[in-house]
Amino acid sequence: MVMTERTRSPHVKLQEFVDCFLDTDHKKELEIFSDPKLTGPTREEVPDEALRYLALVLLYAIDEKIKDISFIRKQPDSSVCRMAGEKFYEVPTPKEEVMATLFEEIEEMAGMDETKRTGKLILGLKDDQIALKLSSTLTDAGEEKIILQLPQLA
Repeated sequence: MVMTERTRSPHVKLQEFVDCFLDTDHKKELEIFSDPKLTGPTREEVPDEALRYLALVLLYAIDEKIKDISFIRKQPDSSVCRMAGEKFYEVPTPKEEVMATLFEEIEEMAGMDETKRTGKLILGLKDDQIALKLSSTLTDAGEEKIILQLPQLA
């Protein structure tokens, strides 16, 4: 796959996807997005797919008044997305290449790396904004986890 030079930051692209999907059925969009038959080479480049997936997960989490979103990568190529609030949700995930890129994009947007495992991400929603707290861990077994904490929303 040929990578094109990115003209906008990941944070700006994420915000564009949030704005684009704001008035859609986020759960249905996630199910469609994660359908393996639709994630072939005809889709947009992987970084955009990762940010589109993150936008849909965030919007779904806001709809469901979620407190925490966990993205977990179990090596070599198994990923899950779980959300916890009043209920527990297992969210469909796209192919592993997209999930691996998602971890990179989140870390870049939040300024996290091997030495700095926490960060913050501000997301605009219409005339408001939310501040997400982020943290990441890596276990000895090779499991990588990023947790996004959402503020309590009305």
